[in-house]
Amino acid sequence: MAIVEAKDNRHSVGAGMQQAIEYAEVLDIPFVYSSNGDGFLEHDMKSGKERELMLEQFPSPYDLWQRHIGDEHFTPEQEQLIT
Repeated sequence: MAIVEAKDNRHSVGAGMQQAIEYAEVLDIPFVYSSNGDGFLEHDMKSGKERELMLEQFPSPYDLWQRHIGDEHFTPEQEQLIT
C-alpha cells in the first residue's frame, strides 16, 4: 500500500521523495512517504497531491486501504476477496 523512504534528520522531510516515487511507479504503489525522522511528506500517486504529516499522523493500513478504494463502492464480498 505504501513506500517509505527514510533519510536522517540532516535532510529535509522530502529529501527522499523522488526516489520513493520512482519505486512506486515501478511497483504500482498508491502512496509514497519520505521521512527524515522528524516528520513525513506524503505523496498520493493517484491525485499527485502532497502534504506534510507529523510522526503521529502516519496513516494506519486500514486508513490507507480506505483511501485507496475511495469511491469504488465494493460490496463486502468483493472487499473480502481483495483484502
